[in-house]
Amino acid sequence: MRFSLWTLPKSVKLPEQATGYIIFMNQLRHLILCEPFEKHFEAYPCGTFWQLGYLFTDNLSRSAFYVILSMGAMMGAVLQAALMAVMELLGLQYKQNPISMALNGASVGSQMSKIFIRVANLLSWQEAQSYADQDCVWLLMEKNHAAVFILRLEYLKIYLASAQDTSVDLAKIPGLRKDVTRILLQETLSEAFDKLQISGVQALVIVRMSAPLIESPVGILTREDIESFYSRA
Repeated sequence: MRFSLWTLPKSVKLPEQATGYIIFMNQLRHLILCEPFEKHFEAYPCGTFWQLGYLFTDNLSRSAFYVILSMGAMMGAVLQAALMAVMELLGLQYKQNPISMALNGASVGSQMSKIFIRVANLLSWQEAQSYADQDCVWLLMEKNHAAVFILRLEYLKIYLASAQDTSVDLAKIPGLRKDVTRILLQETLSEAFDKLQISGVQALVIVRMSAPLIESPVGILTREDIESFYSRA
């Protein structure tokens, strides 16, 4: 049996994130319908995710499953949360499902990026150029000693290559800024994922408590880092 991928008219233009999630959900649909989980479910003619669904109910029709899959695709595109979409598709309680179990087994420190620079929002041209010459991934913008957002260093490099000014405002240059909140170094990826969901931010600043009420940032963890970890697990 052959199944065509979901497509849209060429006249419909979607944001890059939405396009990426349509590709993701098409791949997930292929898993559901086309790839058997032969080792454990040889008697079932459908795909892995379809078979997993039968672990929880044997009353799931194909049409109902398509509805659930479509809802997951929409949620993944709108929230930019493929991992949460998969969990909702499987109909699992977050604290009791295999995804949560995998995330509980890893610390935030094991997946965080340590290559970042703490910077102020407004930089002189010379300061910006000195940061651009460094080998790092993220700029962590702080205000009054509190983390506000992160920005990839590559955006600063691109801006400096095309602009001429006396100062650089990191809040205004072109680039994707991710709002952040803090989380302690000893927390798990499961707790980090919970914090992202509750706070609504896109990334976490990992902090170490060196003394009571004294903490310092030691890493950056994004939602994509967590989803990448689970995809490799």
